[in-house]
Amino acid sequence: FNWTVDGGDGVDDFLVAVSGSGDVLPYKGSDPSQSDWSLVGTYFVGSMAEGSRCCSQYGGNVSLLSTFGITQMSDLLRGVDPRVGNEDSMGSKIAPLIRRDMIQYRNDYGWDIKFLQTEGVMIVTSPIRLDGQYLQYVHNQSVGGWGMWRGVPITSVDVWDNYVYFGTSDGRVMIMDVDKDNVLISPPVNLVNGDMIEFSILHNYLDLDDPSVYKRGTLIRPDFLSKTRPSYSAKFLYDYDVSELSSIPFVPQNPNALWDAATWDAAVWDSSTLKHYDRVIGGSGIGRYMSVAIKGKGVTGTLLASTDITWDAGWFL
Repeated sequence: FNWTVDGGDGVDDFLVAVSGSGDVLPYKGSDPSQSDWSLVGTYFVGSMAEGSRCCSQYGGNVSLLSTFGITQMSDLLRGVDPRVGNEDSMGSKIAPLIRRDMIQYRNDYGWDIKFLQTEGVMIVTSPIRLDGQYLQYVHNQSVGGWGMWRGVPITSVDVWDNYVYFGTSDGRVMIMDVDKDNVLISPPVNLVNGDMIEFSILHNYLDLDDPSVYKRGTLIRPDFLSKTRPSYSAKFLYDYDVSELSSIPFVPQNPNALWDAATWDAAVWDSSTLKHYDRVIGGSGIGRYMSVAIKGKGVTGTLLASTDITWDAGWFL
């Protein structure tokens, strides 16, 4: 792989050789046959993921996918230990989950790490799981946060002509170019095509500036920006509970809101621009540390802009 870096003495290009066992060897020089060719360092990042797609080049950096998690060449240059990572490292927060998967699936094909520039994300695909499900870890470059794509049977993925394409295990080719899931080129019913995309969110836990006392969450008001009204439910969670909500309330989407077919004053019209949607949801439970879990369905481009909460504070016991 090619690695471009400024180590303090100008910009240099290095050839990085990576072995399956995790040895990382950067070479510097104009040509291997010339006298200026030399090995300039040796690193170890743990056994690499199975297959030839365990490394990714983007923006002059090289990202390595191994049993240690995700390690970037820029981290190694700074002296970051790939076994423990660093708060500033891209892969530090996702490393425990990737290491867990590596224990069970490292020798299976299906691992890939790739930057999808049109989506602004770094995606890590993993092999099919024992329960038949697929899971991808996704790093949003804009906010620096990690999330997961679930239920998407990606076996290979790349960008072509400014669109993301991916192949599935049953031989289909998908393109991310519309607002919904499972939109067919030739739908059986023209007016009903595609499914709303499910999402699940867990906010970070807060002590609300008083970690020693108990709190009772009373009201939740998520603020969404979307082209169409999302369906969602929300719930307070306490003391580092990571349980996911089990249900999503049904909000009917009118498939007949089309010109020459819909009825004025009855049809719900989608907007080509983002509109604001919110509603207040009652809370319950008690604990010292509070978070909000949200689960719902929406279209591509649905944004959670903010979440307002109200609460009561109790005492030490």
